[in-house]
Amino acid sequence: MSEVTSKFNFLFQGFTPFIKKKIRDLFQF
Repeated sequence: MSEVTSKFNFLFQGFTPFIKKKIRDLFQF
């Protein structure tokens, strides 16, 4: 279970900055 959680955390850590960048690009921050 912890292995799945760590993989999910890894994906989330990589995905969040990508989403933030997309939002910034959309709103021209």
